[in-house]
Amino acid sequence: MEAASSKLIVGLGNPGTRYAHTRHNFGFLVLDELAKEEQVKFKKQTRFNAEIAKIEASEQIAYLLKPQTFMNLSGLSLRRCIDFYKIKIKDIFNSNRDIFNLNRDIFI
Repeated sequence: MEAASSKLIVGLGNPGTRYAHTRHNFGFLVLDELAKEEQVKFKKQTRFNAEIAKIEASEQIAYLLKPQTFMNLSGLSLRRCIDFYKIKIKDIFNSNRDIFNLNRDIFI
């Protein structure tokens, strides 16, 4: 039996206090709530220039990624994370768009 692949949920936003509670950081806010619900903490990961949290459940892993670049450069952070964890494109979700279409059991 093949091991389940890791999932990646990306929350887009802009770093810094200027955008902290604005519509520009909706993705960050969604991931913050998910992390709180799952009782996991974000850690700074300089390798990805991001904050990342890890949810483990039912022998599956879901990473929560908050790039700490401005939105226009978030792809660089995302690419580094994808390459490092070898995440398949089909297993990447954008919290701004996809998270509301998922049943929790699908990815965790």
